[in-house]
Amino acid sequence: EHPDDTPVYRKPSPRFILECMSRHRLNPAFCHMIGDRPSDWLAGIHAGIHAVAVESGKPFGQEAESLLQKHPIARHPDLASFAKTLG
Repeated sequence: EHPDDTPVYRKPSPRFILECMSRHRLNPAFCHMIGDRPSDWLAGIHAGIHAVAVESGKPFGQEAESLLQKHPIARHPDLASFAKTLG
């Protein structure tokens, strides 16, 4: 999809996530959307799953920091740090 098109599958639309969870019969309580951008986290939030912010080496901007304060988004310095929380 072009960035100017109405998002059907493009983040922050949750459609792709929801279709995959349905197809694979996944329990949303055990699903995570991991990313380094607000569109990643919003896709997870809109899909009703856990949103996880992983820092990619550059600081988050004001939009990202605002979103992190407004929503229950877990924040990790890297993917390995998040993976350790899974047990």
